[in-house]
Amino acid sequence: MGYEYLGHSFWDQDIWMFPPVMIFHPKIGRSLLEYRYQRLPAAMEIAKKYKFKGAMFPWESALSGFEVCPQEVYGRNEIHITGDIAFAINQYYSVTGDLDWIRNYGFPIIYQSAVFWESRVTFEKESGTYWINDVMPPDEYHYPVNNSVYTNVIAQINFRLAIKFADLLDIKIPSHWEDIAASIYIPFDEKLQYHPEYDGFDITDPKSVVKQADTILINFPLMYPMDKDTRKNDLFLYGKITDSNGPAMTHSMFSIGWNEIGEKQNADQAFQKNYENIQPPFHVWSEIRKGDGAANFITAAGGYLQSIIFGYAGLRLRDDGLHFDMQPLPGNKPYCLNGIKYRNDSLQFCWLRIGQCSVRNSSISDNEFLTRIFLKKNDSNCIGKIVNH
Repeated sequence: MGYEYLGHSFWDQDIWMFPPVMIFHPKIGRSLLEYRYQRLPAAMEIAKKYKFKGAMFPWESALSGFEVCPQEVYGRNEIHITGDIAFAINQYYSVTGDLDWIRNYGFPIIYQSAVFWESRVTFEKESGTYWINDVMPPDEYHYPVNNSVYTNVIAQINFRLAIKFADLLDIKIPSHWEDIAASIYIPFDEKLQYHPEYDGFDITDPKSVVKQADTILINFPLMYPMDKDTRKNDLFLYGKITDSNGPAMTHSMFSIGWNEIGEKQNADQAFQKNYENIQPPFHVWSEIRKGDGAANFITAAGGYLQSIIFGYAGLRLRDDGLHFDMQPLPGNKPYCLNGIKYRNDSLQFCWLRIGQCSVRNSSISDNEFLTRIFLKKNDSNCIGKIVNH
């Protein structure tokens, strides 16, 4: 990530850079996850240090896998990193279907991460829900907070991934994990119909500012279920208070979110903001506009690629297949994504012009591929899915 971060690994690796690497180059993606697996013993030692169980991954990781962040508050409290790693493992499985790898490498991480979350949640009798208190959310401007919506959602996902893979692998796990997952408190404002970033967060306060994409991430990449109006409210309300001088990757997630609900003008505006951080002479992303922060901020490059792959091409990895909803780039510019990998296939997704798009598979015959793809078109989009095989 550049001199400023000494080449260390943060959540940037698992949430921002891993998805585009994984979907084009699954073997390289697997190596990033095996980096985490090799440091699982260190993560378990970190959990013991803070009197928790399971595996608590470091906020800032290097060779040893122990915490190397110079400020303890991040390593002790920005704990969503543990769930971020479990989430990335599931993405790898969705792309490859490699259950043997999950058994040997992925599941041990997911299981020990769930053990950690069980030791980290607090049951509140009055509400009958589980809370996660004293954390730092992705929005590092606010600390300490209780019930960071992003942290609580990623913890819930972590539990459900443990349940999912335990079932696939026929491994016994604690039966009450489903109850914990179902009862984790997810902040929601009934009046304004949006997700507060954490307990007590007041989005109407004129002084409210958030550092970077945080709450909007529960829509994508986490795909937490919510209706279209709530997604729109989250995007609109947080778009107004997100620091314009925050980290560069934020714009990509706004673009993806707006594209998903069909607000193309807003999506295009957010997408164009990506270019404000590109610096000469090598045209790399700086962390902050005008060249401040990390000079070669590849987290932003990962976000930019995601805004095309998962935003304009609309790819979604789901349990029943690879879904897509292709739409034009700004200015109705054509594009092709070549070499998308899915279940041993190599795919090409192209949006050519209004009313014309294509999906091709270089691994099998067109006739065979037609039995596995469902495609429909509207005025400007190609929508469909490729089923698992």
